[in-house]
Amino acid sequence: MGGRKLKQWIEKPLLNQSKIERRLSAVEALISHYFERETLRSALDEVYDLERLVGRVSFGNVNPREVLQLKRSLEQVPTLKNVLAEIPNQELKRYGDAMDPCDDVKALIEQAITDDPPFSTADGGIIKEGYNETLDRYRDAAKKRQTLDCRHLSARNGRRPGSNRSKSALTKCSVIILK
Repeated sequence: MGGRKLKQWIEKPLLNQSKIERRLSAVEALISHYFERETLRSALDEVYDLERLVGRVSFGNVNPREVLQLKRSLEQVPTLKNVLAEIPNQELKRYGDAMDPCDDVKALIEQAITDDPPFSTADGGIIKEGYNETLDRYRDAAKKRQTLDCRHLSARNGRRPGSNRSKSALTKCSVIILK
């Protein structure tokens, strides 16, 4: 269980007797179904802090590795739904039915994000080749341009020891290409 949810339950306990009884019934069902409970536990071990991840996504400050964490978490939803459906308890079935596997989000992440992205978006290399034709053209042009610029500028500035002009020219060309 997440720390935030536990804190919420302690700070704001249930007051409605029927809700309390439903929760206790769900806990009792989980206690009496050991194998299902262990399957749930192992699936939940693979789920990252979804509340934090969704917050970071909605505010636009998520890094590429956190996007993969979101995908890995969403991959556990079918398992969780199936196990909750197997346990004969209405409250647990209701929890399972309420879960959205977000297959479209999972598929988009799978198609777009590399399997081992860098931590920072500034490092590049996040989007898979073949996902977007325009991006692939820009990426290829930048690689070719860098190779040509390096050869041309190092040949031109090779006579001047310690010349930094080739690096600054290369950086300017790369930025222009990507813009």
